[in-house]
Amino acid sequence: VGHALFEAAWSGNIEKVKREVQEVPKYALSLTFTHRTENGMVVRATPLYAAARNGHAAVVAELIAAGCDSQEANDEGW
Repeated sequence: VGHALFEAAWSGNIEKVKREVQEVPKYALSLTFTHRTENGMVVRATPLYAAARNGHAAVVAELIAAGCDSQEANDEGW
């Protein structure tokens, strides 16, 4: 649940994020997902963290408006 939202947030796909926030249960907005980057690094993060980390301000705003927990930290405390 919510993995498509995470991937959309990671890549900055605002239209997909808008669709996904309507379809996933509210708790899924703040789940932590594991993602392998293009260079092989493993990242564990929430959709909000993924969007912010990659500079997708519009996605960040959409996720916060949809109810993402902006205080939820990843495994490293970020």
